[in-house]
Amino acid sequence: MKKDNEGHNTQVWYTPFPSDSMNVAPVTYEHANRDVRSKQSGLFSNPKGPWPDDVPRPVFNLKYRNPLGKNTYRPPDMFRATNAMVVSERVRDLLSDFDMGMNELLEVPIFEQNREIRIPGRWFALRVLERKAGINTDESDTGTEEWMKPPSGDHVLMLRIGKRGTKGWGLRVGYGDKSMEGIAVSREAATGADLWVDSLFTSIGTQAYFVTDRLHAAFVNAKLRVKSLHFAPTIMVGEGG
Repeated sequence: MKKDNEGHNTQVWYTPFPSDSMNVAPVTYEHANRDVRSKQSGLFSNPKGPWPDDVPRPVFNLKYRNPLGKNTYRPPDMFRATNAMVVSERVRDLLSDFDMGMNELLEVPIFEQNREIRIPGRWFALRVLERKAGINTDESDTGTEEWMKPPSGDHVLMLRIGKRGTKGWGLRVGYGDKSMEGIAVSREAATGADLWVDSLFTSIGTQAYFVTDRLHAAFVNAKLRVKSLHFAPTIMVGEGG
C-alpha cells in the first residue's frame, strides 16, 4: 500500500503520543472510594461525553517520595498519568487558540506523594472527546497481527485479531519520521475540530492524536518539554483541494 507522502503536502498529521509508553510519568490519581475511582478511570480511558457533575475531579500526586524530603521532579508539558492525559498551562494556552470542539481541559491539582505539598503551576486533564471517521484503511499501509502469530510485516496500521477472533485496529510503528508514515485520511477530516481521535481506535493503548496542519505547526514551534512527541504526515485521499 501507499507509504510515501512526497513533500509532506498534508492537511492532517498524527502522533502516537497517548499510546507511547515513554510519555507515562510517575504521577497517578487515587480516590478512597473504589466506585468513584472506577468511574474516574472510565471517564479517561473511554471518554464519550462531558465530565459528569456527580463525579469528583481527580487529584493527582507523584508516585514516589523524594528521599531528600524535597520534591525536585518537574512534570513535562504533556504526559500520561496512568490512563489520563495531563498538560501544563502552557499547552492549555496553546490549544485555546484553536477549535477544540467537544474536547475538555479540566484543571486538576498535582501534589507530592504526601498529598500535602502542591506541585507549582497549573495543570489540566485533557479529554479528547472529538471523533472523526477519517482513516481510509484501503489506502493506508496495513497488515494483520493474529493471536500468537508473527505480524504480516512491518506495517503502520495493524488489524489485530485476538484469541477469540475479536478484531481491533492499532498502530505498530517506530518513532522515526519514515517509519510512521503510511496512514491515509480523508480530506474531510481536516475540517472542524483541530484535535481528535479517529473512530477506528477504541482504546487508549492503541490511539493516536490527529491534528490539523495549523495545530501541528503550533506544536512544533512551541518547543515543549515532552518526553516523546513525534508527528507524521498523513496521506490525503478523496475529493477536495
